[in-house]
Amino acid sequence: MSKHDDPEELQEVLACIDPFQAQMARDLLTEAGIEVFLFDSDSSRMLGSIGAVPTRIMVHADKAVEAREALKDLGFES
Repeated sequence: MSKHDDPEELQEVLACIDPFQAQMARDLLTEAGIEVFLFDSDSSRMLGSIGAVPTRIMVHADKAVEAREALKDLGFES
């Protein structure tokens, strides 16, 4: 198993400044049965108006391809 397939390893599947988009992406992936972790969401909200720190949507590495496809189907691009 490569490092990229290790389910314990997290991979970023999307980064966005807009907290509404981050919430929509999280909800979509959760509904698809994919465990989601939001990184930097507090910093993004505090500094969101200047676009300095995006919220990063992270998933387990073995679900990353599936998550990216699900997001792409709804128009989200990483």
